Amino acid sequence: VFMPYNYLTDPGSRRAMGHLWKDAIVIFDEAHNMEQICSEAASFDLTSRDIAMCINEVERCSALLNSGVQLSLSDPASAEELM
Repeated sequence: VFMPYNYLTDPGSRRAMGHLWKDAIVIFDEAHNMEQICSEAASFDLTSRDIAMCINEVERCSALLNSGVQLSLSDPASAEELM
């Protein structure tokens, strides 16, 4: 089987191929490129908007904790009140 590196380094692509790799020996041609390919597969973009939304969520959670509100994770109505 011949394929680009990204099919092997991306977990979603590997899952889509099923058990093709069970008991397989994989040989990488041009393996000196693998470090960069693996680095790209494990990286993601985090925007300033993402960070601002996370900060907002932490502030909401902190305010709830400090308010003494009793919440039940098993009660859907309680979860709806948070939204």
